[in-house]
Amino acid sequence: MHGEYRIGDYKKVTVTGHSQGGAVSICLAALLVSFDVGLRALNDGHIDELEVDAMSSSVDAFTHGNASTLSITLDQDAEQFIVKWSGAWTYEKRWDVSSALLHRQEAAAPDGPVRVYAFAPTKISNPAFETWIHKNVPSTFNFIMRFDPVAQMARDAAVAPPHPLHETCRETVRLRHHRCCHGTAGPAT
Repeated sequence: MHGEYRIGDYKKVTVTGHSQGGAVSICLAALLVSFDVGLRALNDGHIDELEVDAMSSSVDAFTHGNASTLSITLDQDAEQFIVKWSGAWTYEKRWDVSSALLHRQEAAAPDGPVRVYAFAPTKISNPAFETWIHKNVPSTFNFIMRFDPVAQMARDAAVAPPHPLHETCRETVRLRHHRCCHGTAGPAT
């Protein structure tokens, strides 16, 4: 399956991450949805070629100015995309059209095929991008919590108590329980 792009084989695609990975998951969702728009334009005959130039990305730093270009065209039977990399990397592959397109026609629908669950993501400080994401990937959920559960996960039993991490976890659980059952954060202990 090397080189296959079969995103359309799945009804729903969920991307997730924590902290910087949360920010990357949001960027990946944007890439999946926007790439699908380009592939659909190609498939519907609105464009003759979809070209992605890596010159403006960090890829250029590793290719010494010989950045790769991804060029995608449609075969004459309209059953496969012809995918070609050129430049620093040379590669050619064919993708089945039905497997390369996201499952639903309208990727930006509220129940669209791409969902994001980002836990305490690093802020992407670009208001235009944030607006675009909310419009095109409406099933984006950013869990920004006062007590980050991933960063505060308890260590194994080999850590001798009382460890500050254990105390923090106990306090987090207590506050969540109090907030859930009483609607407030409750008094400090």
